[in-house]
Amino acid sequence: MTPTTVVLDNDFVGGERPGPYDTWTLAETALAASAYWDAVGLNLDNAIIRDFGLEPFSDFIRDLFTSHQRQFFLPGLEKLRIDPQLPPAVRAARYHLLSNAVAGIRTRNVDESPEKAWILYLPATGQIGEPAYIEEHWISIFRGWHARNGLSLGRPGLVFVATHLTSRGDPFTGGYFLDTGDQNVAPGERFTEGFGESAPPLDRWLHPEVDEAEWPLERRLKALRNFSVHWAWDRLATALSLRGADVTPAISRSVAAATYAHLPILQALAPGDGAEHWAACLAALLRMSSWRISSGPASGGGTRLSACNDLVSGATDRLSPELHRVLYDAVTAGWARAAALEQASVRYEPGSDGPQWTVTRASA
Repeated sequence: MTPTTVVLDNDFVGGERPGPYDTWTLAETALAASAYWDAVGLNLDNAIIRDFGLEPFSDFIRDLFTSHQRQFFLPGLEKLRIDPQLPPAVRAARYHLLSNAVAGIRTRNVDESPEKAWILYLPATGQIGEPAYIEEHWISIFRGWHARNGLSLGRPGLVFVATHLTSRGDPFTGGYFLDTGDQNVAPGERFTEGFGESAPPLDRWLHPEVDEAEWPLERRLKALRNFSVHWAWDRLATALSLRGADVTPAISRSVAAATYAHLPILQALAPGDGAEHWAACLAALLRMSSWRISSGPASGGGTRLSACNDLVSGATDRLSPELHRVLYDAVTAGWARAAALEQASVRYEPGSDGPQWTVTRASA
């Protein structure tokens, strides 16, 4: 009797191999894109620590969150419909509660008074989380973002006090915004440490809530996707603006590692193999990541992928045109490493509206 064998396909734990990309739901594409770009970001964090050390990594995190705060805090208050009549401390905490929640991060909030509002970030589950980092990691986040909210709100006396860090063994990471009313608080004093202070009791912790009519499932899924995509590209751009070309090997390795990890999913996005298959898979990855992509034959052979938008342009205002090109080249080099497994080659070229990639069969 011939034995029956079962393929232990752990590439798709918890589910079957997905169908072609054009059969995917918004939930499937949003979650896949989020997972992919989260992996790029985590890989880059680790690469910067390994290649440059902990102190440069802290500088990178501070600048990254400063860049994101400048781009997203005030527009986010409007998108989330956070009442402008709320006290500044409450508005600031409410922003972090809701913006992180729609991005899949577990948050809680307590409004202790009009002048004092807590934001609590619960530990991550099932992945490398904050306990892997030293305390300076979250302190750099708080200095880069939370300490700047007061100035953005026209309330320079609004400070952030860090009271808990999971890296210290605390049950959450966070603290509170405190409106001191002092209009002369120095920039370096808008963040302080209050470790050891007691948090409000558990029964006062508020879950994030949004209006379902304004935030239907479709919008929440797109927000989840966009959060991961924009954070990843802001990470890449900020690293390059700080370290210059020295960081490009780390960028390429980070993108390549994320792509290797997601190869089973990418391979399932389109039928076939070889360069045409890789072009179709790369186009699907870009489309699920919110790029507007058109595809067609390249003049010199192969497939040309043309984007009608540029995710780097808004990522940082410190990236010169030369570094803009360097960043795309570095990301493309990471994709090219994975493409080589299918004997395909990927080349980047700047386009009039956005980036372009040409995928061809690799030279023998």
